Amino acid sequence: MKTYVLNELKQLTIITGDSFSGKTDLLNEISKETCEYSKFINFDTEVEIEITEEFKHWFKFIFGVDFTQSSKISYALKILSIGLSCKKGKLFIVENPETNLHPRAISKMGKFFTFLANNGVKVLIETNSRDIVNSICYEAYLKNINNCDVVFYNKTKDNIVKININENGKFVNNKYQLVKYPSGFFDANTEELWTLL
Repeated sequence: MKTYVLNELKQLTIITGDSFSGKTDLLNEISKETCEYSKFINFDTEVEIEITEEFKHWFKFIFGVDFTQSSKISYALKILSIGLSCKKGKLFIVENPETNLHPRAISKMGKFFTFLANNGVKVLIETNSRDIVNSICYEAYLKNINNCDVVFYNKTKDNIVKININENGKFVNNKYQLVKYPSGFFDANTEELWTLL
């Protein structure tokens, strides 16, 4: 796995809005600068964003939040603009995309990652958000993404455990037997809730 990720990182190139496979005009309005990737993704990168009425409408449609009412969206905007500008076949790495977002918006972010994956972008997400995980599992259940294209890795005290999902969006092991949510993957309240269920 480590070698694979390092090889993918070496292949990352400069990307622009024109390279996105969907050829969306919206992206050209959102991002006026190119974002340069190197071995490490730096989300302190400055991204110039032109806020149009079309973008505000699109943002509200995707995240269910009025753009003018959301004060902590700069990280989400970077994720959106960089994600949309990724070339087909390239690796997009995101750490904690749920930062400063409402749970409903976090769920929509999971749908966004599904959209990217369906357009040929390899998406690697580091998250502890059950909302993102549930959203991606739900997209597999709805057949909006092939469950075989989704893999979760859970870091335990001793090793890293690979977890797949079945066609119903449920966690399964490598023999496709149902398994519970990984311990320690979610916060204490969630573990307590699952115990009660």
